[in-house]
Amino acid sequence: MSHDALEAVLERGDAALKELDGLRYLTYPALDELPGVRALTTLRESGERVLGKALTEWDEPVANPSHAVQAYGKAGDWLVRALDVAEAGFAAGEQTHEDRCEIITADNAPSPGELCRFGATDALLRQQRGVALVVLTADCLPIFLADAAAGAIGIVHAGKVGTRKWITSQVAKAFFEKLGAQPATTVALIGPSIGDGCYSQRLWDENTRQLRDAGVATIVQPSLCTRCNLEQFYSYRAEKGFTGRMVSAIIRTES
Repeated sequence: MSHDALEAVLERGDAALKELDGLRYLTYPALDELPGVRALTTLRESGERVLGKALTEWDEPVANPSHAVQAYGKAGDWLVRALDVAEAGFAAGEQTHEDRCEIITADNAPSPGELCRFGATDALLRQQRGVALVVLTADCLPIFLADAAAGAIGIVHAGKVGTRKWITSQVAKAFFEKLGAQPATTVALIGPSIGDGCYSQRLWDENTRQLRDAGVATIVQPSLCTRCNLEQFYSYRAEKGFTGRMVSAIIRTES
């Protein structure tokens, strides 16, 4: 699978570059074209400035990791406007490189103005409106799922260990079985992440295979390698761990 420069991906139309308050981020036409779905990924210079400690410390231990809630502050305000929604809560996982998926329901959803972190969780699913699902990455794969007909969305943080544990396959199956999404109307998109050939594990190919084997009809892979596009994205391996994180988020809107 080729590794394309961001400029080539933008020209091809697999991603669109936008800016808000001087901070750049990507949206994806394959998801934007779905009614009631919004998604984005921040670029390198935007990640830390948008997120601050509120989000970048989500991958650190917390006192109550099973369900930690806090006010999201200015970072969330920016994300709400970038996602083009009136208000939202935010849900994220602890990202422990496991295969656990949390379904965000009325019982465990954050209220507007809150962000909620679920312990030992690397994937999130949601059917109702009003909650953005978030992952933080700097080489691992952010994988978006959406079925507009079923009103279902999902996001996966897939690294080496999670991929070996078939997280993407398991989440896709839960997407169909628990949320009523259908393989024929589901779109999956693999966001900026380290490409096959720049890392010893073939994460792009393997996760694409897991999506395909689960029956996902439409799989979009913009081929944006974080290591090859280091000016635009963080890369944990290229920067030997001394790096920030991009945020990827998806939400179901009112429209």
